Amino acid sequence: MTLYEMPAHSPYQRPFRIFAVAAIILLLATLWVAIWAPAGLSDEMRKILGWVASAIVVAAVVVGQRLAFKEGLWKFRQGHSVQVVDGKIIRSRSGAPTVEIPVAQIASLHQSRGGWLIIRSSEPERQVAVPEEIIDFEDLKRELSANRTVSPLKIKLSPWLFLPSASFILACFFLLTSHNRALVMAAGGAALLLQGVSMYSVRRLMQSNWKANLVALTYVLTFLILVWIIYERATSRF
Repeated sequence: MTLYEMPAHSPYQRPFRIFAVAAIILLLATLWVAIWAPAGLSDEMRKILGWVASAIVVAAVVVGQRLAFKEGLWKFRQGHSVQVVDGKIIRSRSGAPTVEIPVAQIASLHQSRGGWLIIRSSEPERQVAVPEEIIDFEDLKRELSANRTVSPLKIKLSPWLFLPSASFILACFFLLTSHNRALVMAAGGAALLLQGVSMYSVRRLMQSNWKANLVALTYVLTFLILVWIIYERATSRF
């Protein structure tokens, strides 16, 4: 019997720590410059500062969403285990029924861009999905593909998945480039609303309090910087 299990700790913890610390340092530095900027700073320099601050805010929000999405997938994949025993593949996951497929009845092997190995049988029609984070994933794939070909599986992603990030970037673009005060205020309000929604959704995906607190601190800083950018644009000469 060969048992393949998920590792005990998330592989995204280290990238998350690095991102969170770097984002907080950059955001604090940006906020410090914004608050204590010299009174005689030229409009051109203020505009450049606004663009730099917006780029940092957008990067923090978008990358934070991406890492939170990865963490959410990890949370879903936890508890997966696969056994190869007595000529059968047995997939187990807490809260889901056990699925068995005899190795001799495997009809196809596919690997998706998201890292899943999809194992399908013909009669009876069954499917087992194995996450790539599982320990010795490559060994399992080699064992199953000894007499078969693993073909790529194309999955069409819904454009609605990218709507929140795209809307936030678009709102920040109009906030910085528009010469209409009403449009600037509307874009600023939309950016603050989308940033708040993003913070709520990302924080829900965090499994531990320290991650949730880092996310909250990062988004509070981005909120304050956005407020400063809106104030600077609303009070500037158009």
